[in-house]
Formats: sequence, C-alpha cells, structure tokens
Amino acid sequence: MTKRPPEPDEAFVTLLTGNQSQLLGYIMASVANSNDSQDILQKTNIQLWRNHESYDSSRPFLPWALTLARFQILSFYRDRQRDRLIFDADVLESLQTVTEERIQSVPRRQEALRSCLVKLKDEQRTILSLYYAHRKSIEQISLSCNRSIDGVKSLLLRIRKNLKECIDTRMNTSPESQS
Repeated sequence: MTKRPPEPDEAFVTLLTGNQSQLLGYIMASVANSNDSQDILQKTNIQLWRNHESYDSSRPFLPWALTLARFQILSFYRDRQRDRLIFDADVLESLQTVTEERIQSVPRRQEALRSCLVKLKDEQRTILSLYYAHRKSIEQISLSCNRSIDGVKSLLLRIRKNLKECIDTRMNTSPESQS
C-alpha cells in the first residue's frame, strides 16, 4: 500500500482560498477568456494543493502561487499553439511580470478604496451601489434618485474621478509605497 502525502494544514488552505481573486485576476490578464481562466485557475489550485509541501511558510504565499499559475498559463499557450493569435513567450512573460506587480497591490488598493468610499456623501455611495453592486442602468438610477440621465452620468464620472485621485493619493502616501 502506498503512503499518501500529508494533507495541507489549515493555514495553507486559508492562504489558498484568500488569494483566489488575485490568482484569477493574474490569469485573466494573461488569458483574457473567462472560461479558459477558470480552467487554468482550477489546474493551478490542483498544483498548489499537490505541491503544498514545497511552500516555505516563512515567505509570502502569493508570489509562490503566481509562479505555479505562470507555469499553468505557459502550458495553456503551449497546448494552444495551433491557434492563430498566440503571444510570443517573451511578450507573455513581460505581461505576466507587470501583472504580478499589479496583482500584489490589489489588497492595498482595496483598502484605499474602502477608505475613500467612506469620504463620499450618502447619495454618492447610493448611486455607486445602485450602478455597480445592483447593476441598475443609468435610466433606472435617474428615476429612483430624481435626477436627469445626464446628471447621473456626470455625477458617476465625477465620483469615479474623485475616487481615483483619492486612491492614488493614499497609495502614494502609504508606508509600502515608500520602501
């Protein structure tokens, strides 16, 4: 009877599940097809699970996981070489390097967004929520908020601009940006 390797511990499972959105974002930036990205994410998760013993818990989890995801992406493109539009390996590696850097800043950007959202007026948060969380159309929002369609459009534009500036400011003044 063959001996099975030990199962990953709870800390590893927490890291794996906690980084799914960053892994998927990284994969989607490299593949750009939702179905293919989901397939690659599943294969990546299987590899992460199988290789959990090689993870050094004294080091950050995400860079290690992104490396395994990169191999799954390269495997995907290798298997798809018969398709017309395939990136050159150097181009793909450059894209992945930039994406890795951006994916690792996602938690900081999310925290900055949360802080910036708190600064908005209630009506602004309501309109953002209707548009993004509840997926209401501009027309539906204009009816529910007693604003013109153009008024809602320009308000959303101003809110997004202000949020971007606020996030950029917070990202540039955070301790990590100074290291």
